[in-house]
Amino acid sequence: MEKEEYLARHAGILQGLNKLGLTSDIVDFRPYINTMSEYLPNKREALMRFSTGLQIVADSLIEKPKLVPLGIVYQTLASLSAVQAVENGLNLEVHHFHIYNVAQKIGDVEYGPDKLMTINQAAGVSKTLQDRGITLGLVHGHFRLPTPSSIAFIINSHREARVILTGVESRKRTEEFKMKEVILTDEERVKTFRTLMPFVFQIGNETEYSNAGYRELVRKISPNVYIGQSDNPPELKAEMQVRASLVEGCRYAEIVNLPGLSTSEMYDELMRVGGGQDYFLDLFNS
Repeated sequence: MEKEEYLARHAGILQGLNKLGLTSDIVDFRPYINTMSEYLPNKREALMRFSTGLQIVADSLIEKPKLVPLGIVYQTLASLSAVQAVENGLNLEVHHFHIYNVAQKIGDVEYGPDKLMTINQAAGVSKTLQDRGITLGLVHGHFRLPTPSSIAFIINSHREARVILTGVESRKRTEEFKMKEVILTDEERVKTFRTLMPFVFQIGNETEYSNAGYRELVRKISPNVYIGQSDNPPELKAEMQVRASLVEGCRYAEIVNLPGLSTSEMYDELMRVGGGQDYFLDLFNS
């Protein structure tokens, strides 16, 4: 398909979504790209990471029948940013292979592309990189579904540190302690987060689900910067500051959340206004 046809096709999808009043927060990816471009090497890099990460999310969601409407929206975001990446001269397939498919070794820690690091491995990477004089940041969360807002949050963390370690709660922990369904499997989230950055580890039941447990996690990783989200409740912000203070030389920092997507709210709205998944399948295939 020629580039002009590609753009025209997705312009039609945008028009359809706009009629439903869904464009502002769901398909306008430009604020994310522009913000990411401020500190990544260039705009092409931002476009590549954003489009590749969302493409993986879209593929995963489209395979799950009840989540097809959500997958269509993510497909639109990914393909539009991919078009811009190509217009900026970036070969997405080559870059994607470099980031995602190559096993990596940092110091004594070696890990492959298809699984998250353990906490102990992450601690080893942290020490190795800091010994080399590299500023290291730590973020962690449940990330039930990597939304554009959460993808931007993780990448925006590079404003605070050269390298970011990202802790992802296991599906079992999220469903047990947060009592919410994880939209993507652990394996699907691995693929997405490894596209965004290579240093991702899983938080499992070896970490107590309590303030004491997370204080021990921060001590073990010993980052230079412990990073939270600006819309966290005040009591969590205060606790995160305590956790940071337990590591010598570590500071607490916040990333302002960009206009984001609530997974459950977005899905409910798509189904309510769109009249079900057949509408979006017809819209996408038109």
